[in-house]
Amino acid sequence: MSFARLQKIVTYLLAAFGLFTLGFGGEIPLATLGVLALGYTLSWWAEGPLLQKRWWSQGITVVLAVLLAAQFLRGLATGGWLGLAMEFSGVLSISRLANRRTAADYQQVAMLAFIQLIAATVLTTDLGYAGIFVAFAVVTPWVLTFAHLRREIERNYPAESDVDGGNDVRRVLASRRIVDPSFLVWTALLSVPMLAMTVALFAVFPRIGLGMLNLGSNRTEHVSGFGNNVELGGFGLIRNDPTVVVRVSSPIKLDPDAARRILRLRGTAFDHYDGKTWTRTEGESVRMAPLGEYYPLQRMEHDGDLTLRLILDHLDEPVLFVPAGAVGLRIPQRGVPGGPRERMLINRAHGFDIRYQSQEDLGVVYEAIISRDLGEHDVPVDRELDDERYLQLPSGHERLYSLARTLTDAIPQPTKKAQRLLSYLRNEKRYAYSLQLADTRGKPPLEAFVFDTKAGHCEYFSSALAIMLRAVGIPARNVTGFAGGEFNTYGGYYAVRQADAHSWVEARLPGRGWVVMDPTPATRDAFSISSVFDQVRAMADAARAYWMTRVVSYDLRAQVRAMRSLRDFFRGISWPSWGRSEQAESQQRGQGSSLPGSSWLLAVVAIAAVAVIVWRRRRPSARQLSRDVRRAQRVYRELEQLLARRGKARPVHVTPEQHARSLLAEGFVAAPAVVKLTDAYVRTRYGAEPLASSAELTQLLRDVKRAA
Repeated sequence: MSFARLQKIVTYLLAAFGLFTLGFGGEIPLATLGVLALGYTLSWWAEGPLLQKRWWSQGITVVLAVLLAAQFLRGLATGGWLGLAMEFSGVLSISRLANRRTAADYQQVAMLAFIQLIAATVLTTDLGYAGIFVAFAVVTPWVLTFAHLRREIERNYPAESDVDGGNDVRRVLASRRIVDPSFLVWTALLSVPMLAMTVALFAVFPRIGLGMLNLGSNRTEHVSGFGNNVELGGFGLIRNDPTVVVRVSSPIKLDPDAARRILRLRGTAFDHYDGKTWTRTEGESVRMAPLGEYYPLQRMEHDGDLTLRLILDHLDEPVLFVPAGAVGLRIPQRGVPGGPRERMLINRAHGFDIRYQSQEDLGVVYEAIISRDLGEHDVPVDRELDDERYLQLPSGHERLYSLARTLTDAIPQPTKKAQRLLSYLRNEKRYAYSLQLADTRGKPPLEAFVFDTKAGHCEYFSSALAIMLRAVGIPARNVTGFAGGEFNTYGGYYAVRQADAHSWVEARLPGRGWVVMDPTPATRDAFSISSVFDQVRAMADAARAYWMTRVVSYDLRAQVRAMRSLRDFFRGISWPSWGRSEQAESQQRGQGSSLPGSSWLLAVVAIAAVAVIVWRRRRPSARQLSRDVRRAQRVYRELEQLLARRGKARPVHVTPEQHARSLLAEGFVAAPAVVKLTDAYVRTRYGAEPLASSAELTQLLRDVKRAA
């Protein structure tokens, strides 16, 4: 493949990566991204004859000026300067691609792509950025090397009227001998030290709080049911969505019963129902005061408690999901060297609603301390005034109230009343779980569900139970969250998806507090990993979780933890005992376990040493070739000095072969000797052929010297 063609391909590849990063963060509308993609594609066919036209470059300049003015006016009108600047950077990239006349244009394409990569750094925390960054690291050395070579070619040849700087430039650019596949391979290896340096810098300098850099444009998962209101029927829209929003890891593998019980992640409680929509009372939240990094919900942690680690994606509502049985939360502070440690603000609202405030538009990584005592799995009571608001009943549901009273009139104990209503709704012969809801024909949703359709999803079951409990004098509230999760074997955690969104009831029972009651039948479908595509998605989510915890959340704490792990690693190595006494050796062994000997380390060092020796050693033919090349260079320099004395110096923009042929054409007396010397030099210097004998070269130089 020719040099020009290969340069075009790698430059377009880098530009594609840069334009792709513009889609991160959601600052640019999808339609605009489509227009940029179309312009990028069409610019491929802008070739030499078109680029030679003066009106083409002038037209591009005029279009850029008009678009810049339009973006400025749009900025004044809307204020969205960031998105407008990113759009214009994409337009600039396409304009350079469509007018790639010289090496400077190719360099400008690379610079614009790099700027777009930097913009993506502060606009996204998605795992896709890692892939784009690695691709940049591989392709950038190609682009910069090609641009440098092209600049040298253009500098050594005269610029003529055509776009490529003359026939000589076109001939060189069309050559297939300048670069080959091995050139791309060895140049790509330059990305290895670049990536190593990047990783080292990242490890040494932890990320600062992204509230300072992040501009609020990270991808936000929208999940129904955690805002200020929930309209009956909302959960049916996300039941089949496999998007993972919470990842829960445990130090021990949970048995199925424990996983089912604990992985009920409580989100938001609603206290008021108007016949169609649940709402929650606001304005009563209090700031939680932590003890260090621990936020007690019921008590301090004990040695026998279970600690779960939760990785929560950034949702549209800043809810901290609390597993069943949680007695407290531990939320690490973030910090950077020389700066203050940042503490996340945690608010506890009425109804045991836990929400966070953070300057970072990121997810949250926190720990939940779970009691192993099932008696502590009930939600504690906030205050004695709970009863009134949790006994509110909507109008127009008298038939439902009458049914609840009829079912429980003969039962005096509140706990047994609640169990009777729960078993009535959970009877699978009477009610069925379904996402396909029938037309209620204007009736109240709960009345239509209980008496007519007798089929619905979890929100209908929980709403019906909550209202029926209130009708018999038992305080109740509707709670939304997640229930269940699939264990991800690749990441070692439970993946909780949007499809696991669920709704249940908390009833306040005497002597216990708020007790979880789930009226939804057990036939509720659970999401499971079954197909090959699901397996691939699980692997991708495990990688995303690793990215979130090890990269996005990397701070001073993580740095210290990594340095300690590195220290412990080296301390655990059994280094050779050369020069140490047996007593010191035995003392090291007594200090703790070590890695299995130093043989593996010595083997690695030995292999590396042999590799270096082999690399440095050249074959005899290679050493001979190196000497021949140096001799050829000395001979040609002497030839040029002789020609310069005769007034036949070679111009800078003329190749040695061209100069020799021109001397032959003008009849220079020593031209045949010059041609032979030049051919010998070129064959050895660029063709890897052995140099002619010293006697022959010396004789040719004497012929030129006599003519000079």
